[in-house]
Amino acid sequence: MRSEGERLMLKQFLSISGGLILAAGALYSQSSALQGTVTDPSGAAVRGAVVECDGRRAVSGLDGSFRLPSASLCQARIQAAGFETQTVELVPGAPASVRLRLAGVSQMVVVTATRHPATLEEAGVAGSVFVRQDLADRQYPAVADLLRELPGTQVTTTGRPGHLSSVFTRGAQRTGTLLLLDGVPLNDPGGELNLAHLTSGELERIEVIRGPQSALFGAEASAGVIQLFTRRGDPERSRPRATASYERGSFGTDQWRTALAGAFGGRLDYALHSAQTRSSGEFPNDDYRNTSGSANVGYRLGSSSEIRGVLRIGDSITGVPGQTAYGLFDRDARETNRDTALSVRFQDARGPHYLQQVSFAWHRLRDVYTDRLMDGPYALAALVRDVPGRNPRTYLVGLLDPAAIPAQPPAGTRVVSQEV
Repeated sequence: MRSEGERLMLKQFLSISGGLILAAGALYSQSSALQGTVTDPSGAAVRGAVVECDGRRAVSGLDGSFRLPSASLCQARIQAAGFETQTVELVPGAPASVRLRLAGVSQMVVVTATRHPATLEEAGVAGSVFVRQDLADRQYPAVADLLRELPGTQVTTTGRPGHLSSVFTRGAQRTGTLLLLDGVPLNDPGGELNLAHLTSGELERIEVIRGPQSALFGAEASAGVIQLFTRRGDPERSRPRATASYERGSFGTDQWRTALAGAFGGRLDYALHSAQTRSSGEFPNDDYRNTSGSANVGYRLGSSSEIRGVLRIGDSITGVPGQTAYGLFDRDARETNRDTALSVRFQDARGPHYLQQVSFAWHRLRDVYTDRLMDGPYALAALVRDVPGRNPRTYLVGLLDPAAIPAQPPAGTRVVSQEV
C-alpha cells in the first residue's frame, strides 16, 4: 500500500508532466504554423485580407494577424480590397510582416463616346465596357444576354431562341439604339435591330454608351450606341495560338468554338474565329442553328500607318413552331438569316495631334421567312368560368385535350370547343 505522501508526489509529477506536454505541443504548433501580420503603407493593420497558400485560406483579423496550419514553406497570395495583390514566401515558425501597396486608380477608357480614346469621366457620358476577360468569365454568352446585365437597357425576346430580340435604352423605342461592329452600322434602315444571332466569342470588347449620341452618329443613335470590337492578333507574337471548345446540353443542344490568332514578320497580324450553336428544341419544328465566322487581319505599312480589314458572316436557320402554348404546331414555317459585315480601314498618324483615316464599310442582311403549307384546321378546347354581374366576365381555367373532353366539367365551369 502507498502512503499519503507518495500519492501526493505522484499527482504532482503527473500534473507537471501534463503541463510540459501541453507546452511542448503549443511550441510545436507555433513553430510549424505559417503566421504573420498584414499592414498598409502607413503601418496600420489591414483587416479582412485574404491569405491563400497551397489550397489553404485564412483571413486577417482586427489586428491584421493571420495564421495557417502548415509544416512547410509556401508562396502565399495576399489580397485585400483597395490594395495590390502580393505574393510572399511564408516560412514555418517565422512570423511574416506583409506591407501591402495601394492599388492604382482604375480608369475605363472608351472610344465610342468621342471617336477617340477617353475615359468615361472625360467624355461625360454614362457607359459600360465588357473586356475580353469579362466575356471569358461568362463563357462567351450571346450579346443580348450581356446587355441584360446593364442598367438603363432592357432586352426583350419575342418567341423561341433565335427569334426577334430588341434592346430599349433608357425607355426609348427599339429603333433608338445604334449597333456598330468595328465601325460598321448593323441596323436596318429606320433603326430596326435584331440581336438574336450575335455571339461574343469573336469579340475583344463591347462598349455601351447610354444617352443621345446623334451628334456623332446620326438619328439612329438618339438613345445610345453599342459598339462591338472584333478580336485582333498580337503583332509581337509570331507563334500562332489556337483554341477549341465543345459543350452539350439538353434538347440536343450543343455548341463549338474554334479560334486562331498570331502574327508574321512583325507586320502582319490575324485573328480567325468560327462558332456554331445548335438545338433540336422542345417542340416540333423548334430547331435552331446559328453559325458564325470572323476574320480580323491587319498589316503595318510603317511605324505610323496601318491597313486593317474585318469580315464577319453569320448564318442562321430558325424553326417557327407556332402557338405552342395552345398545342398548335406549324411544322414547316422557317426563317433563314444571313448577315455579312465588311470593313476596310487605313490609318496614318502624323505626329501626336494629327491622324488621317480612310475607311470603307459594307453590310448586307438577308432575312427570309417561308411557310408553304396551309396549316389547320386545329381543334381547340378550353375550360372557362363565367362570372355574372353588372359587367359579366369569362375567365380561362385551363386548356383541354380536344380528344379527351370530360363528360361532366367541374361545378361552376363549362367547356368551350372550336376549330381554327
